[in-house]
Amino acid sequence: MLTIDWQRAELICGQLLAALRKNVYPYNAPRPQDFIPPALRKNRLTHARFLFYACHYMRGTIRSDFAFKRLIGLWEVHPKLFEPSQVRRVGQLELYRELREALFYQASEISSFWFENSRRLSKHWKGDPRRIFFGINEPEEMYRRIVNKGHNKNGRKEAVVPHEEGFLGFQEKMSSMLAYFLMEAELIPEFRASPAVDFHLLRILLATEILVPKDRNKKIRYEHVSVLGIQVLEWYSKKFDVSLVEVGDALWLVSTTLCRRAPGNAMFDRHKNEEAGIRNSPQPLVLDWRKANHVRRYVTTCGSCPVGGQCSWHVFSGTYYEEGEFAMRAHERPPILFPQLPRHLRERPPTAKFEGESEDRGTLSLFETPGE
Repeated sequence: MLTIDWQRAELICGQLLAALRKNVYPYNAPRPQDFIPPALRKNRLTHARFLFYACHYMRGTIRSDFAFKRLIGLWEVHPKLFEPSQVRRVGQLELYRELREALFYQASEISSFWFENSRRLSKHWKGDPRRIFFGINEPEEMYRRIVNKGHNKNGRKEAVVPHEEGFLGFQEKMSSMLAYFLMEAELIPEFRASPAVDFHLLRILLATEILVPKDRNKKIRYEHVSVLGIQVLEWYSKKFDVSLVEVGDALWLVSTTLCRRAPGNAMFDRHKNEEAGIRNSPQPLVLDWRKANHVRRYVTTCGSCPVGGQCSWHVFSGTYYEEGEFAMRAHERPPILFPQLPRHLRERPPTAKFEGESEDRGTLSLFETPGE
């Protein structure tokens, strides 16, 4: 069970938005869509189609910036794979080969989705993702058009209005993600779509106690958190007349640039038998403030965060991507935070990784989830 602290939501979101609008660190770091080159952006339809196909990789454990960079490279070599009518001519097997070579991530499933969704986009929306959003003012209508309506729980194909067939792999979160990308690029008019609440947004809401679990020692399922996450962000957006695109950026960039590297969120993956590939659940890193690299990493992440002083909990990505659950521990801080690091802490760059440790039962290596 979770509750919403509305006052905390107003405080934290307000501080993050203020930092975002000043374009201070970490908001001067590029977002995944910022890597799209001018050549791809100059044609608005081409740009919209690219974002539609990129959404196929905005699920699971792949890093968004990695996916965008590799897809941009694929577009530069094979632009026809991003044109719905051409995809049908290329064929699913060739599409699978190209996606596997470019990203090597769930190529079989994504190529089948990509292929079928190209047919649906051509048939119902004339190959233009922007048309999906014509006349939409509320998220409910967006969901009716985008969320997949493949088969019901009995395995029978659902009877749907043709243009509400939806797209394979798209549920509510991915629908909101597509809307976010298109609105942010000013390819469609802005409307009050539900925020694309993913792990990163929810991590900020939990870490800063905007969402408060009744028992913090118990792991929390995504579906138990996401509904309240959407509720509180929609409330904030409406109350203060702030774009959900802006709210999403304010939270997402903090999690992906700072929380992702914060020492308190780091986990080790303990291997029982490395040759057999057997491993236990990832284990939290034991912080030792006598170690220079632990202090250095803290100062350049939590110590540089616009709401670092408001953060009460570490929220692990390893547990989420391995088990589909949120796990937390109390936020730990060094005894002293130096305004300027002393010389012995500046000998190595702040991005230096933690040193591995070993035990008799196996090797400990830093667990870095590829989905962040």
